[in-house]
Amino acid sequence: MKSWNIVGWGLGILLMISIIESQCSSSGSRSESTSSSSYHKSSRPAPREEPPKTFRMGEAFQFGNYLYQVHDISYRESISTGWFDTERPLGVFLVVDITVYNRSGKTQNVSSTLFKLKDNNGNEYKTTHSNFKAYELSPEMEVTGQVVFDVHFGRNYTLLLAEDDDLHFNERKYARVNLGAATADDGMPMNED
Repeated sequence: MKSWNIVGWGLGILLMISIIESQCSSSGSRSESTSSSSYHKSSRPAPREEPPKTFRMGEAFQFGNYLYQVHDISYRESISTGWFDTERPLGVFLVVDITVYNRSGKTQNVSSTLFKLKDNNGNEYKTTHSNFKAYELSPEMEVTGQVVFDVHFGRNYTLLLAEDDDLHFNERKYARVNLGAATADDGMPMNED
């Protein structure tokens, strides 16, 4: 009788092992088919997004909540930071004169986070100084100010303007304004990089 119990237990254990193995192998093949079907979905080409348009200085354009117009740029060896204080750049200060118009139906925040600069080498620059200090701009109002960057003289620069004053500056949500490169006519000595 004891030998039959041992044989019964042995057969029961073998049966359980084979059931578990069959379940594991069928779920494995199921996950393989799922992963291969998700691979096919992800291998489809994504819809092409149009690259953002590049605007020229002096050209007014609408983008997101704002109407922008870059009026002029200048290069400076120092800027005033107070009554008697001046600051010198590591390179040269690029000063951008710009107007921002709120075209939305509600008050919008205008600050230096709206602006970024990119050079022809792909380097990105944040604003060094700006008189757009978390300014609350009412609907259908405009503000003109300056944005300052510490840059290398003689490179080509593109100003990046955000769609809104979101602190997470998303590369897909910006307009570009070609600022060009400084020349000797801008009053600064040409430095070779």
